[in-house]
Amino acid sequence: METYRKVSILALAILISGCNLLPDNFDNQEFGYLAELHVSATATPTPCDAGELKEIHRLASVLTTYSEHTLNSNTTKIYSEIQSLAGELLVRESPSIIYCKMKRKSIRDVTDTALSVFGTRIKK
Repeated sequence: METYRKVSILALAILISGCNLLPDNFDNQEFGYLAELHVSATATPTPCDAGELKEIHRLASVLTTYSEHTLNSNTTKIYSEIQSLAGELLVRESPSIIYCKMKRKSIRDVTDTALSVFGTRIKK
């Protein structure tokens, strides 16, 4: 729950400050991975499915690595927090369905906010 609070606060800070912390140009590669992660985090009838959790973690790792080499540190922090949530979900032994749903919802909420903010970037 503590991680969820941190991610929520970070996402809110970005919304309040606007896009000044983020690059001005739209990055379709980043946006595509973010959209994939958002869709993958959507709860399914089997929210604790190991294959789905691995895919969520993989996409979060791709975004983190991508941002470390192309974007600013604020964006990297967002993706690192998402990767942390995905990692917690992946390594949890025998997680309950409720736990999986809550973690996936946390990831979905943060990615939804990021998609909204990043979608307003200037498209060239």
